[in-house]
Amino acid sequence: GEFENTNIVSIYLSGNPGLLDPAPLMLCFLTGFDLADDEGIMCPSERNALKLFYDSSKGQEWTDARFWLNSYETPCSWHGVTCDESNKTIKLNLTNNGLSGTISKNISG
Repeated sequence: GEFENTNIVSIYLSGNPGLLDPAPLMLCFLTGFDLADDEGIMCPSERNALKLFYDSSKGQEWTDARFWLNSYETPCSWHGVTCDESNKTIKLNLTNNGLSGTISKNISG
């Protein structure tokens, strides 16, 4: 059958004991997601910053964007991302990868 076109206004997942963290990346950028501001666990600010970097540097046009924005992979497995023992990003190496665009003010300080 066909689905009825409805507008989803909000998604409430707080208080759900079965919710895995972190939340899928794209859910964290969905308007109305009640845990989008949970930068510590559900929507880590570091992962969000990497997504903004990907978007602003035209990641969809990169030579190698392996695993970038994959909801099932940690950013530490994304091509060109190096992390320390605590899974914090310590280095980006995207040399000769076709980056273009302007770095978002949200992540450039």
